[in-house]
Amino acid sequence: MANPEKAVSYKDKIGYLPDGQIFYPESLRQILPALAELNREDMRDRESYSANIGLELDLIVGYFRSIHLTHRTALETFEKYRTEGRQYCLYLRSFNWAGELSGEESRYAFLDQNFRTFLKESLPPGTATLSFVNMLDQYPRNESAEEADYMARATIPSLRVLSHNWKDVVREVIRGARMVVFNTRGESDGISYEADLLSECHMESRTVVTGAGIQSSGIASTGRFAGVMDRGAGWLPLTGASARRLAHTIRSLATDDFTQTNHVRDLSELPCWVLDRNIEIARTRFSAEDLAGIPYDLYIPSSLLNNWTVLTGIYPEMAKSWTEILNRGRNTGRGREELPHILDVAVHVFWVAATLERYYEMAMSLSVIGMAHSLITGESDLMVKCYGHAVNCALWSGDTALTDFLTQAYSELSGKAAGTKSD
Repeated sequence: MANPEKAVSYKDKIGYLPDGQIFYPESLRQILPALAELNREDMRDRESYSANIGLELDLIVGYFRSIHLTHRTALETFEKYRTEGRQYCLYLRSFNWAGELSGEESRYAFLDQNFRTFLKESLPPGTATLSFVNMLDQYPRNESAEEADYMARATIPSLRVLSHNWKDVVREVIRGARMVVFNTRGESDGISYEADLLSECHMESRTVVTGAGIQSSGIASTGRFAGVMDRGAGWLPLTGASARRLAHTIRSLATDDFTQTNHVRDLSELPCWVLDRNIEIARTRFSAEDLAGIPYDLYIPSSLLNNWTVLTGIYPEMAKSWTEILNRGRNTGRGREELPHILDVAVHVFWVAATLERYYEMAMSLSVIGMAHSLITGESDLMVKCYGHAVNCALWSGDTALTDFLTQAYSELSGKAAGTKSD
């Protein structure tokens, strides 16, 4: 395993789970069905495996990729303001506007998507926009024409912030904004903090606030913002007089003669992590000296301790067994009878590593999955797919040697596969 020599474990708000119980973090809820599929007993059936594994890997790695993509795009938008003065509109909203993934609350996902489309259509063409990742939202991977169209219409590039850094980052992004559109739903500590932060950053006159019941809220009562526009929970922002007034206010702020000139901090190295490990809890329980040099993905909250225990047990087994199989195969031609077992182990490693956002182990297990499956079946399509996903995981891990190795291997495999198909 990469850098396993120094980790820190601490009790989080969820606490310790019964031995052996794997925990799925909230931020992975969108891919829980795919993760659960990898652990199903019938995945050990080769026919079921071959029919489903590619789709499940696409969904899982694609989800991580979508967060990294929107984060990187948002960083580029912010950097263009910091270095070139390019203006942007900041979209803040109650995260519960994105709603639940199923049930009655799912309507809020539609309303937030609808509002983002409305906002982008209200702004002059080409206006840069910026927001923050909501883990209940969906971020397209931008790999198909349909996804690219959705990205252009409704997706606002978003920074991934975590519980230990969100306040500092939000402050910098507010300070750099030309204007802010604040879409609220109810009141919360986070909403109140951001409203106060807008005032501290002297952005009241550059902020439009909208939301259900907003006129009776504390935000509206202060009278400090450029516009406060109420709407019902079912308000569709593309219709009606309220929508036209809101669009007019947004457009007016976007086209007046104001130019934001605040100097902001460089965020270009802000890391992107999907899992929020609540590391501020560890910082209250360990000294800075104890925590020095510990990478983010080696902070192990108690809710993930079982996952970590499983991974540290099965990953060395996979690595050792795979090396032995390759060596025996080269030397004696033996080892094929062990391939189904190592394939199952590799899938298990990938599944658990994904719940821990351990990109190094995800990359290594993907390479084993692809090659073992190819050796068993004689087919190369899944292997090429796995190596493509492994390249992304290696890149996110920060391991340049592994990234370079897998990138070269993927290029060679892709070339061979393309050549075979053309023949």
